[in-house]
Amino acid sequence: FFFFFLMIRRPPRSTQSRSSAASDVYKRQVLNYLQNELHKSIYVLSNYSELTVEHFMKSFKDFHVSIPAENIYCSSMLAPKYLAKNYPEVKNVYYLGYINLKSQLEKYGYTAIGVEAVSYTHLRAHETPEHLVCRLLLEKKKKKKK
Repeated sequence: FFFFFLMIRRPPRSTQSRSSAASDVYKRQVLNYLQNELHKSIYVLSNYSELTVEHFMKSFKDFHVSIPAENIYCSSMLAPKYLAKNYPEVKNVYYLGYINLKSQLEKYGYTAIGVEAVSYTHLRAHETPEHLVCRLLLEKKKKKKK
């Protein structure tokens, strides 16, 4: 067995550094070597519930690496599989989580009703320089009150 832990992430927009380009080249080279030279199958295991199989397939396609959907496992896939195995009579599910959880539940035939959460990481990833200034000012104001 060969385990390779890979993190494909882009820096938040508030980060001015583009140093991830070099590490992206390295990751692509390693993945291509594993797949094309060593003829290894690549499996993706993710506990990041915001991401879907389709997201990973697109990310790896951008890396010029082809990974079949059946080799990608996301945490949002576990809930519907668990329900199907342990509670086959359940058809309606109330969820509290990300939109991907809802889509996975619906993909498995459940009626998903609930509330979508937004993570701090997600908010930071879409942060503009103006938002960054506002956030820093709010944090400074909170510190003064303490």
